[in-house]
Amino acid sequence: MRRGFAFFADRLCQRPRFRPQGSSGPSARGVYIINQGNYGRANSSLSYYDLTTFHVYNDVFFAVNGKNLGDVAQVMTIRGSSGYVVVNNSQKIEIIDLATNLNTGTISTGSGSSPGPMAFVNDTLALVTDLYANALMLVNVPGRRVTGAISVGQTRRGSQSHRGRPTSRIPGSGSGGQSPSSHSRASP
Repeated sequence: MRRGFAFFADRLCQRPRFRPQGSSGPSARGVYIINQGNYGRANSSLSYYDLTTFHVYNDVFFAVNGKNLGDVAQVMTIRGSSGYVVVNNSQKIEIIDLATNLNTGTISTGSGSSPGPMAFVNDTLALVTDLYANALMLVNVPGRRVTGAISVGQTRRGSQSHRGRPTSRIPGSGSGGQSPSSHSRASP
């Protein structure tokens, strides 16, 4: 039993390198895993779990692009053929092509911002929460820039688009007449 366990543990700890589609690389059927990293260390990474081969490819962003993802990767949102990785403490969103994992652009969320979950309203507008500003950032997706903000009051922990209307989940403390959790709807 110990021998089998050691073999299994050894297989889990291997760090296979990512290879783009083709020549025994991962299939198109898989799951991305955000590895947040340590605050202030700029050591977050992106892994890919191939559901066909059950193989984990670690550090796919670095392996393909030759640069680190940044400091505190928080969430990845997929839209069409692109993945948008929100890197909180680096105040940016890295955009990757899902077929190749090539970095196709970066959206700066501005100095002092703390970007969080991202939700698409349509192909040209996305919302990104901003912890410190108590606002939803308005992101021009084709222009790859923040164009404004909608103040929503207390700290948000998530945003989404429901029937084409942006919403933000606002956790409540139960004090001040606020319910334990409420939703805010914004019209840009």
